[in-house]
Amino acid sequence: MYFNKMIKILIINNENVSAHSLKQIIEQDDDIHVIGCRQSIHEALLFCEKTVPDIILFDLQVSDISVIEATTMIKARHAHVKIFILSSYDQVPYIESAIKNNVDAFLSKTIYPEDLIPCIKSVAIGMKLMDNKMFSPMRLKLKNKSDRNNQLRVKLTERELSVIKLIIEGLSNKEIAKEIILSEGTVRNIVSRLLHKFNVKNRVKLAINAMHLEYD
Repeated sequence: MYFNKMIKILIINNENVSAHSLKQIIEQDDDIHVIGCRQSIHEALLFCEKTVPDIILFDLQVSDISVIEATTMIKARHAHVKIFILSSYDQVPYIESAIKNNVDAFLSKTIYPEDLIPCIKSVAIGMKLMDNKMFSPMRLKLKNKSDRNNQLRVKLTERELSVIKLIIEGLSNKEIAKEIILSEGTVRNIVSRLLHKFNVKNRVKLAINAMHLEYD
């Protein structure tokens, strides 16, 4: 076992067959244990009052803004619980709401089974995961607004805009450096400058602000 303790997962899925399939996939790994499967958000909230999981995996067929509301409620009571959403819904407002409400992972339901377990483990140790394909509409929104950069109250260089787009995609400084052919130290300096310009303390808040380029 790689982790010091089992990763406890609660699956929320409105289809019993899908929930059972997910459970079978996840429990192939010795580090992960599915402690329950529920069909609704209401049931998830009740479950957490008795048994607190490490990760709640929401696998929903349709958009449900109450998932985002549930995230806020769960994290208010159990700050350490990670929220992992599998969704086919890629509308920008929904993804923005997920990020703003501190969702830990937002991935497409088309994820390969062999990729799911590493993603769960990454979230368990505190990483934030966002699916690049799901973020395509958001990147387009960012591009369209960046074309009006001269109207922004915060002035950004083209290089800073390039770095922000890659931060939104979830790339690390090392990966950004490779993508735009810069040294990792240079990327680190650009990120620090962006944090100062946006007056935020971390990359998640920087990404959120970058999605709304009409900021102060």
